[in-house]
Amino acid sequence: MYFVRLENSMRIGIRFAKTGFGVYLSHLEIMRLFARALRRADIEVKYSQGFNPRIKMIFSTPSPVGLASVAEYAEFEVLDEEDIEDVKNKINAVLPVGVRILNAGYIDKGISNLMECARISEYLLIRKVNFDADEALLATIKGKYERDEKISNGKGFFGLRTLIQDLSVEKKGDKIFLHYFSHVKGKNAIRYDDVIRYFSAEKGILTMAFRLNTFDIGKDEIKINLNEYLRRC
Repeated sequence: MYFVRLENSMRIGIRFAKTGFGVYLSHLEIMRLFARALRRADIEVKYSQGFNPRIKMIFSTPSPVGLASVAEYAEFEVLDEEDIEDVKNKINAVLPVGVRILNAGYIDKGISNLMECARISEYLLIRKVNFDADEALLATIKGKYERDEKISNGKGFFGLRTLIQDLSVEKKGDKIFLHYFSHVKGKNAIRYDDVIRYFSAEKGILTMAFRLNTFDIGKDEIKINLNEYLRRC
């Protein structure tokens, strides 16, 4: 097996889903939930130093309340060699409905923490309209993007194509599917709910919002799925 030792400990990264009732959990509640789960699962993890030691756990940029996600990431350190599937199964056994670890692996010492690696996320917004989605409505949404209209992300006004990358719009019956990529931090980042508000002038209501993937950026702007950083062997 391939293990990375850092000060007699090994870094484990996890990809987890937040769906169903889990979408209503805040980031602080998610942090407490995993700290409690690690203790209940009897995983030997590394704690911080001092009078009030806490489990050392780092989360990548969290999705906001209300956004379902299958691409949340976190990492912690274990004190001894553990089978990665056992770790995953033990934690999942004590997690509540709505939160599940999808993948786990050891992290190479050459990779910085997953919070720093998370740069771009992939999103899918599903909107229901009160009529069969027609070409005129799709053309309006696409037209705004093609014209690179200005939108606020709380840090200023930027062109749509600066904040929202590779937008695609598709209709299926009475639903419209908006698929895009956007930065998760920095001046070009935009929250999914700001995207929703921008397009709220168009008729329809949001039914579902998903974070599908989270990426680092490699050479030549190539997207690297954070899942690639979780080594099993």
